[in-house]
Amino acid sequence: MRQFYLKKFILLFFMCCLSQGTFAQTATSASVSMCRNYFYYSDILNNLAPEENSILTEAARIYIKLSHSPHSEVTDQKRTLNLQLQKFQQRKKINKTQMIWLFDSFIKAELSRSAEVIQADMQKQSERDLIRKNQIASEKENLKQLQIFINKVLTKYNTDDINLAFIKSCYPNSENQMQTEIQEVLFFIEKLKVDVNFQDEGGMSALMLASEHKQTDILKLLIQEKANVNLQNEIGSTALALAADQNSDAAVSLLLQANADVDLPDQLKRTPLMRATIAKSESSVRLLLEAGAKVDFADHTGETPFIFAAALGYLDLLDLFAKKGANMNHQSSSGRTAMMRAAANRKLLVVQKLIQLGADVNLSSHDGESTLSASLYDPSILKALIHAGAKINHQDKDGFTAAMQAAITESWVPSLQVLIEYNADLSLRTYKENKTALDYARESGVTPAIELIEKYNQRKAIP
Repeated sequence: MRQFYLKKFILLFFMCCLSQGTFAQTATSASVSMCRNYFYYSDILNNLAPEENSILTEAARIYIKLSHSPHSEVTDQKRTLNLQLQKFQQRKKINKTQMIWLFDSFIKAELSRSAEVIQADMQKQSERDLIRKNQIASEKENLKQLQIFINKVLTKYNTDDINLAFIKSCYPNSENQMQTEIQEVLFFIEKLKVDVNFQDEGGMSALMLASEHKQTDILKLLIQEKANVNLQNEIGSTALALAADQNSDAAVSLLLQANADVDLPDQLKRTPLMRATIAKSESSVRLLLEAGAKVDFADHTGETPFIFAAALGYLDLLDLFAKKGANMNHQSSSGRTAMMRAAANRKLLVVQKLIQLGADVNLSSHDGESTLSASLYDPSILKALIHAGAKINHQDKDGFTAAMQAAITESWVPSLQVLIEYNADLSLRTYKENKTALDYARESGVTPAIELIEKYNQRKAIP
């Protein structure tokens, strides 16, 4: 390569001799002096300033390009080359012969460096090829050992054992492990050819466990492997219901996209929407409603998601269900409403919300219990219901009023006080026993209630 470029260089300057006033005219005499002055000018080249080095580098680029250029471009490139060399000569204050020698030495040095770089690259490539060859050999050996291991596993364990191990691989095996290794699951599916729909003694499948433990990557994999998204365990829970229990929006979304049955109930006839409501998973509730979940689906007790939300005090969910057209006055199997459940659970804000939404405050259960009777635990709820139009003297199927019930329990005396303040009729009697609130207070020995009723009767007797 060095001889090739040197010959090209000499030929170039021989051709340039045909041009007047150029460095090419001195090419022949310069070639002789080059051999004598090599070491002297090498020292100059080793101490070039950055700008001087750039000038020579550009000149060398033009020189090399000349050997590959069409004839029509040669003249322009020669002119550019001469300009670069003149520029360098002026900076260094040397004659033309010295300039030619310096340029020749520079090209030789550059070619030498290029050859060293190429040789180093070839050495590195050779080393990389050797490393890759060893890696391929190692991978082949690993595959061989893996196949031996698989054959041992298949020989030692039966299919059910392997499937059970597969199921266990789909959820973390410690509290500190947040995500399982997807490679382990892939090993069972691709190498051991497990049944992705296998269920253990409790009816749990790999998909259910991945959903329950929020293993979204595993869940995606199992869905891709066509795992049945509607399998149910021994109590009727589906993967979707288990995801709803755990407030796992990502799992709920993935399962809905895989066409999981949004209303498939468990053995208690509770749908994923009900279970998401109980778990107070508002985002999951929204996802399920958007997927078409039935808002008034009733469980084995006849209670709906709306009643669950009221009983548990979930105001945001009440608004959400109301907007979806939930029946606010739905009665359970016992006849209880969302209002009654909220009142019995002392959920004042829920009672106020239900009143605001227009729920009926005068519905009674199948045994005639009124909403007022259900609210005796909290005098503030009692007042709210009375202000909303609740019938203060309602009697159940046996003739009991809220005042009678309040009179027999000492902790309910504050509620009895509220009923008296709002003019409850204490003279009303039960149907069979023909007794008043005072009679029941005396029978129960609730002294505060007795004193309160007697004082009320005395005031009422005064004209």
